[in-house]
Amino acid sequence: MKNMYISVSVKRCIILILLAVFEVTIAQENLDYHKEIQIQDSLVKQFMEVSPKQALLYAHIGYKKSKAKLDSTNIAYFYMMIGVLHKRLSSYDSALYYYQKALEIQQKIHHTAGVAGSYNNIAFVYKLLGKYELSIEYYLKALAENEKANNIKSQITILNNIGNVFADQNQFNEALRYYGMSAQLAKKHNLEQNYAQACNNEGEIYFKQNKLELAEQKFKEAYTIKKKHNASPRMMASAYGNISKVFYAKQQYDSSLTYAKKCLEAYDLAKDANGINSAKMHITLCLSQLNTKKQDIQQRYWELIKNAHQNQDKNNLITAYKDLSNFYAKEKNMDSAYFYLLSYLIYKDSLHNIRVTEKINELLTKYETAQKQHKIDSLTYQNHVKETQKKQTQLKANIAVIGFVSFMALTLLFMYLYHVKRKHNQEITDKNAIIEQSLHHRELLIKEIHHRVKNNLQIISSLLNLQIHLAKDNVEELVRNSQDRIYAMSIIHEKLYQSENLEAIDFKEYIEKLMVYFQQSYELNKRQIEIQTNINPIFLDIDTLIPCSLIINELITNSIKYAFESQQKGIIQIWTEIKDKQCFLHIKDNGKGLPENFNPNQTQSLGNKLVKGFAQQLKAKLEYYSEQGTKVSLIFKI
Repeated sequence: MKNMYISVSVKRCIILILLAVFEVTIAQENLDYHKEIQIQDSLVKQFMEVSPKQALLYAHIGYKKSKAKLDSTNIAYFYMMIGVLHKRLSSYDSALYYYQKALEIQQKIHHTAGVAGSYNNIAFVYKLLGKYELSIEYYLKALAENEKANNIKSQITILNNIGNVFADQNQFNEALRYYGMSAQLAKKHNLEQNYAQACNNEGEIYFKQNKLELAEQKFKEAYTIKKKHNASPRMMASAYGNISKVFYAKQQYDSSLTYAKKCLEAYDLAKDANGINSAKMHITLCLSQLNTKKQDIQQRYWELIKNAHQNQDKNNLITAYKDLSNFYAKEKNMDSAYFYLLSYLIYKDSLHNIRVTEKINELLTKYETAQKQHKIDSLTYQNHVKETQKKQTQLKANIAVIGFVSFMALTLLFMYLYHVKRKHNQEITDKNAIIEQSLHHRELLIKEIHHRVKNNLQIISSLLNLQIHLAKDNVEELVRNSQDRIYAMSIIHEKLYQSENLEAIDFKEYIEKLMVYFQQSYELNKRQIEIQTNINPIFLDIDTLIPCSLIINELITNSIKYAFESQQKGIIQIWTEIKDKQCFLHIKDNGKGLPENFNPNQTQSLGNKLVKGFAQQLKAKLEYYSEQGTKVSLIFKI
């Protein structure tokens, strides 16, 4: 009996020791897993700013490790981080996909803060895509979740974000309402820095509304709070810059210059190269209004342009070209003014090309991500096969029958996996073909846009040369005529860039916008001149629309300037008729009509030469009539 009791005790001790070893092993595995997750998370955050693509790889590794442990919290977290990185890479569709995946898991595990964060992330991406209704919908969902959790700071942030959405749509009253709600909540809970942000947002709206006193009050209130809490140099620079631009708008250039210099000092501390260039540009703008020597202003602008080139800061470069063109125009140096105006137009157009390139890069990123995911799935599959084969060998050694059954099951499994793999590979091949076709089409469109811009700049240059040779002393008329022609062409590019169809433009919308320009530019209400339009809904390609628009510009300008006697109530009509695939464009006024014995072939004015030349370019027929005024008809194929 005694020996039996000892034997049972020994067995119990062995079992307890084995259980202890097992628990220690499990604990060690969990410890190792959490260390691995922390390492991947730190690598993601380390590379997020400098190399988002590298950070994306680490985020996927973290996701795979979390999935292997069935750790829902970390799976959702890495889904969220992958979405953030895709947003930084401008892959907005992919960002939305991963944010939605994170949201689904957070809803299942009832993670309120995570659900609110996902709603907020999704709303921000929809704002970037210009889908404002969806953005507001998800921000309101995020707000509701934070109200449930009584998370005051997040509520304040989301109210500001909703205000930003309305501000982007120029719905200033709605924007102010949400900024006010944010400010009121921050003030109630003594969150001064959040209150300062709301004040700053309100100041931006008032500045856009030209309510300069209110804007100044809000900006100074935000500045006082930031200074009290020792805000970062970049935040202080933003505060100084806002106050400076208010004083500049109020034509208080000395005060504007003082705050612009403070803004520069703060950006220097923050080592923000683009911010430094922006502050220097505003300082130069103030100095140009304070009668600083012309040579000093020129030198400052040239240095700013040089720095913007070095920093690849296209926004500040475009602003510098535009401001320098205005400076030379003010100094009556029209050659330099036109040179920098053309530089401004070229770089502004290049920004559009960059946006197109970014869209192409987004497609490429999606393709590369799909390829990497395919490689990961392939490796996972191979590991699975090796593990299955190992188990199969052990089973065969023990029980032949079970081994045979297992072999049959695996054979069926392999056949199924092979079928799935072939189907998956075919889907990838089809998607790659679609992406390649889309990229080829985009490349052709980009080349065509470059060609159009080059041709249009050549037309502008030729028009300016013709005007300079024919004009004598009337520089103001030279500039005015050139401005009309350039604007007529710029509307075409504006419509082209706003349209998804880069090959045709709505002629009716174009004419209506051009007539609004004449109405405002020539103050036709004061002259008692009315423009009436009746345009058929047709679409013209850019090669047809440019010469046609310049002909319309010349004829409308001539009618405004020369057709009507003093105090006469004038009417200018423009309408179209479509017959037999031809467009009949008519322009008529009720003025004094054409001179007697008028012969368009013998008239030597620049305007008449341009009309004839562009009509020949269109292969159009040009007819003149003098009946109760002047009527000109242009007939061309469409």
